[in-house]
Amino acid sequence: MTQHPENVYRIRLIPDTNSVSVLPIGMDCLDSSFKGDYTWDDLPEWVREKLTVLSALHVPPPPNSVEGLGERISDTVFWVYG
Repeated sequence: MTQHPENVYRIRLIPDTNSVSVLPIGMDCLDSSFKGDYTWDDLPEWVREKLTVLSALHVPPPPNSVEGLGERISDTVFWVYG
């Protein structure tokens, strides 16, 4: 059975910079204040930790996910569960 996280954030690494773009997706996180552009150091620690693990996955296909952490969608795009 697939677990559906309450909050999902689309995180895009911006090439050649130390920044990321965060977009909350899904009905459960529409009111989230965690959105916009951040430097790596300004990201919450829980997000940095999840991105570090997800970055070690192969770039899809096939889809790569880690239960409770998120999914690697492409070279620069991740879905992080929060």
